[in-house]
Amino acid sequence: MIFGGKMSVWVDEVGFAEDVEPEPVPAVGAKLPETDAFSLAWLSPITKATPEGFPFGLKDGDGIVHLDAAKNERESFQILIGAKRNLKNVRVKVSNFIREKGFWSSLVGSGDARIPSDSVTVREVRFVPVSGVKNARMNRLHPDPVVSFESGSVQADSNLVALVTVKVPAAAESGAYAATATVTAEGIAPCEIPVRLRVRNFALPDTPFLKSYFYLAPGNFGGSYTQFDERPTNVILDDFYKLYRELRLTGNQAAYIPPPKWKKENGHVVVTDWSPYDDEVSRLIEKYNFSVFPVPF
Repeated sequence: MIFGGKMSVWVDEVGFAEDVEPEPVPAVGAKLPETDAFSLAWLSPITKATPEGFPFGLKDGDGIVHLDAAKNERESFQILIGAKRNLKNVRVKVSNFIREKGFWSSLVGSGDARIPSDSVTVREVRFVPVSGVKNARMNRLHPDPVVSFESGSVQADSNLVALVTVKVPAAAESGAYAATATVTAEGIAPCEIPVRLRVRNFALPDTPFLKSYFYLAPGNFGGSYTQFDERPTNVILDDFYKLYRELRLTGNQAAYIPPPKWKKENGHVVVTDWSPYDDEVSRLIEKYNFSVFPVPF
């Protein structure tokens, strides 16, 4: 916010204390059995992957990726591939999720239910450098952009990180499912990682009950984002809104929604046509499950 003119400011009850650096939060996930070509781990989607080595506090596990989701929910995990030598054509593929047979599945459901592999997306987490920050711990590579991924290369002693997302269909049967994530690379044997998914016996609604705003304005702040993406802003926003829908965000307080048509009559503003505003709001509701919108002005 920008202020103009002369101002006076009064400050009361000022306190000073040592700024103690907090301890890093231990990683959520677990190490997986390694091969002669790479070390492996799985991480929660909110754990920051590292460009080399394992994140702080990562512990040994049982060799299985464990997921838990409702119907009509997306659940993600990261696969960290730590190369012991230069690797080319690294790929990560996930099989169908097959409902495990057992006492419960013999009583409820078909017993051979599955979540197809085309409900799974695999993307790569890239690292970007941060510099010029007073906190020296922040001046390093940070995981940030997530890009489409078919195959990639990774240098020795560096990590390649894949973000795997499972979309559980709304009509999926509840129960325990099993799948396999397979890591391959040129000149090495495939490495299989067991994945277990528990599907809860309820479905999330398409539009969340919890209303949320996430500020997004690609052309603002000196066009910082549009320096790297020259597409029209409305096209960029539609791509971002697909992520909003995936992440169950319900609005953008910086969204541009065409104002209604109006006229000034007897010193008052009179709206003559709401359709420009209504049409865009309807599109955001139907296409992206939005439920909160800025007031037209």
